[in-house]
Amino acid sequence: MLLTLSFLEEIIGLKSEIRAKAAKLQREMGDGYLSDNYVADTVNDYSTGFPRPIKIEGYAPLNPKKVEALRKDIKTKQLLVDAAEEAIATITDSQMRTILTLRFLEGLEWADVARHLYKKATADSVRMRVTRYFEKM
Repeated sequence: MLLTLSFLEEIIGLKSEIRAKAAKLQREMGDGYLSDNYVADTVNDYSTGFPRPIKIEGYAPLNPKKVEALRKDIKTKQLLVDAAEEAIATITDSQMRTILTLRFLEGLEWADVARHLYKKATADSVRMRVTRYFEKM
């Protein structure tokens, strides 16, 4: 995969979308004991050779189709994030890998990235270093 600056900038938004959709998925799954979607059943376990009743309980999704669509969307977005992680891992310059990881995968601001690197780095110097790196590619 060809790693571009615009793709990495998109990753920040994708990670934010994943968090929002995961929260929505949690709401769709119900609120645990406070919701009306509690289900329970008793089944027989034959692992010992004899039937042994076991109670199975949980919470059914409020809207199974919506839950499945959210899971699929989260998975699709996560695949793009994973591809970015793999592409960053192939960069030979360790400091550039660190910068790209902190900024685009961890979501830190440029000033925070600069503080992680060394004392003389500034937000602008780190940002320009990334810009120049991608201009050379």
